[in-house]
Amino acid sequence: MSISGSLSNAYSGLTAASRAAQNVSANVANALTPGYGRREVSLSSTALDGNGGGVRIDGIRRIVDQLAISNRRLADAAEQRESLAAKGAARLEAALGEPGTTGSLSDLVTGLETALLAAANAPDSQSQLHSTLNALQALSGKINTVTQETQNLRMDADTKIAAGVENLNATLQNLHKLNVDIARQVASGHEPTALFDQRQRLIDGITDLVPLKIVPREFGKVALISTGGTVLLDGRAGVFSFTESGVITPDMSLASGALSGLSLDGVAVPIGQSGGPLNGGALAAQFQLRDVTAPEISLALDIIARDLIERFDGPAPDTTIGALVPGLFTDAGLAFDPLKLTGLAGRLAVNSAVDPDLGGALWRLRDGIGGSSPGPQGDGRLLANLAEVMQTGRAAPGGPFATGLHTPADLATDLASLTATSRLHAEERFAYESARRATFSEAELAAGVNTDAELQNLLLIEENFAANARVISAADELLQVLLGI
Repeated sequence: MSISGSLSNAYSGLTAASRAAQNVSANVANALTPGYGRREVSLSSTALDGNGGGVRIDGIRRIVDQLAISNRRLADAAEQRESLAAKGAARLEAALGEPGTTGSLSDLVTGLETALLAAANAPDSQSQLHSTLNALQALSGKINTVTQETQNLRMDADTKIAAGVENLNATLQNLHKLNVDIARQVASGHEPTALFDQRQRLIDGITDLVPLKIVPREFGKVALISTGGTVLLDGRAGVFSFTESGVITPDMSLASGALSGLSLDGVAVPIGQSGGPLNGGALAAQFQLRDVTAPEISLALDIIARDLIERFDGPAPDTTIGALVPGLFTDAGLAFDPLKLTGLAGRLAVNSAVDPDLGGALWRLRDGIGGSSPGPQGDGRLLANLAEVMQTGRAAPGGPFATGLHTPADLATDLASLTATSRLHAEERFAYESARRATFSEAELAAGVNTDAELQNLLLIEENFAANARVISAADELLQVLLGI
């Protein structure tokens, strides 16, 4: 080989070694950067007139484990779904309170029973009558508070749906632009590795909302399709539509049209239902909370409120109550209409006839709501009847409760148990999905940058650089000798 050929080969080797060293530096510097794909320098040999012509840099390859990334993204969506389900159930459980703890729904039901029995044993005691009124108000207030919490949960979910849809639309538009930029780079013969990193980060940012499949397209572009088969991005970005409701009341539902559903390019997309085309992520979980989970608890509370009203209604417990006159509990001060069950728990109130602060009188607890004047102070028969009513089993008028006879304490305990069971199951699923996600994340990281391996590779690059530099030095010495002849 000629001296000029040797110089040319060594120079190409130095260039390749320098580029490889830069690549190692970039890999190490971005080892912890989200979405960064490890780079490798692609090299090949060249030939001139059948002789070795040195090293050619073909480009920079981005090395990622697409299967591990895909599995991790699906696990992201599943983990987020179960996390939201568990948090929603925990929030409702906390509002109800754990049975046996002070201030819980079941504790306040028991407190009313105890207050009625104590008042029946001491009907002439104003303090006992006042304690009974307090117990009535505490129970109705608790039911009001819990049903309001169910509506707060629905409104929070509605707000988060709106934010998720906004994020989804913005990200899809940005991904479409990236697809266009990447296609231009690839068509011009460049390797847009930095754009690939950016696209991966953007996709990762929405995979918790909707579980996605990534489908490669020509010129480095990708299409995004939900696991249910809905196309979100392919040539153009889909546009999701959703209208935030703001205030949500118990009577508002998706079925009635009072609450917004989700649409894609103007076509309604069922979500939050089993097997829906966009199910599996945070977006569907929020719809589930807004349209299923919270309304189920709200309905159960309405059933409990109805049961309390009907127990104390009519002449059976209190002969002074006439037709269309409410008993101890009322529907916002009025008699209960069975056709207006929805939202009853939020309207449940103690009859003002027994509340001195509202123009009533405590003695009506002892002598009857419809009484015109106080009776014998030592007569505790009505209070005993009211206490017995609280301990009598009745069939629950609907809701999630089991068939059979229930006391108010049974209904409160059953509702708390149903909510706690729902939370426990959601937490178990969340723990499972979290473990899956951690496993897939580890697999993804294993294919990422290994700083030890990169530094070992750097040592080899330095040796190659030194070898090529020695060739140039030797060629220089030869030329000096030749020029000196």
